[in-house]
Amino acid sequence: MIRLTYTGVIFVSLTVLFYFASVTSQSSTLLLVIGIFLALCVFNLLGARRAVNEIALEAPPSAHVSEGERFNLPWKISHAGARPGGFLVAETSTGPRFRVGPLPPKSTVNVVPELVWARRGVHAYAAVTVSSIFPFGLVRARRRFALPGEVVVHPALYAVESPRATGFDAVVGGKFKGQRRSASGANFAGVRPIQPGDPLKQIHWKSSAKGGGLMVKTFEEELAGRIGLVLDGGHGGDAKIFDDAARAAGSLMFAALDAGHHVEWIDLGELAPRLVPPFADGQEILNRLARMPLAPGCLTTDRLATAVERLSRRNALHFVLTAVTPAVAEILQRLQNGRRAVSLYLPVGSEPPPGELEFFRYGESEIVRAA
Repeated sequence: MIRLTYTGVIFVSLTVLFYFASVTSQSSTLLLVIGIFLALCVFNLLGARRAVNEIALEAPPSAHVSEGERFNLPWKISHAGARPGGFLVAETSTGPRFRVGPLPPKSTVNVVPELVWARRGVHAYAAVTVSSIFPFGLVRARRRFALPGEVVVHPALYAVESPRATGFDAVVGGKFKGQRRSASGANFAGVRPIQPGDPLKQIHWKSSAKGGGLMVKTFEEELAGRIGLVLDGGHGGDAKIFDDAARAAGSLMFAALDAGHHVEWIDLGELAPRLVPPFADGQEILNRLARMPLAPGCLTTDRLATAVERLSRRNALHFVLTAVTPAVAEILQRLQNGRRAVSLYLPVGSEPPPGELEFFRYGESEIVRAA
């Protein structure tokens, strides 16, 4: 696609004026000026077309950012021509992304585009239009690139307290202390006589040298709890509330991982449970939260019951929901009657169903315990 730039429109307008002036005055000098103007436009047209046709644009096949975070991976632009080119502008449907000045022959540059996404999701690079005004800025030539690849935008997490956990297990590195002693750990608790099966590296030589026999070191038992999280898929169809719920769920799960808990979670749209061990990096959580589609009408008795059944009974259950329905009230009442540890998280302004349970409200960037 070829178009005149603003400067090119002025040049063409002057050319037309000079033409009428030359007809009126019969001046050959003005015809010479007109010829020069037209030659510049034609030279610019050929140079701009060559500049966009001789470049190759390459983007990273996959990138991961958080909501509101600027894209930070460079795109590679290769100029294959034997003559200079450049003066490029890359644009998408939402506006300019980067600019490149003059390019020497057979050169390559890396440019970080100005890309920021306000909402979680998976965004394809799709069509990118690159234009050039090389060399005089009178004519703009465009070329469209269909780039493969995608950007995965994670929910923007925030700091919250670790959710309540139950079902504590002995885990090396666990942040909770048990009542028993173990053969390994970070906190020394004392010594005891050696028993069959104790490794030699556990021997406490200083105590053993006192003549009471071989003694081995013991440590305070390290425990990690379990939480189960049920995430609503956006029952009412409100995308903003669903995004707020995804941020709240991700923030709770990362707080639990940082506290050393096992995290088991399930979303009501897919009903596929996922288990994340303590101290994991949580990348799987972020990727799934970014890709979760809106699933209106998911707060049904069958889906809620299935989600609870597929999570371990040892978990403390945390429901991050976008609304309260009769099915929600029914399931929560069943769990309370079964003496399960249950917490409920709802959008700001929501009221919980009747019953005694731990209740929180979440917003765009915080979770608040309800009074």
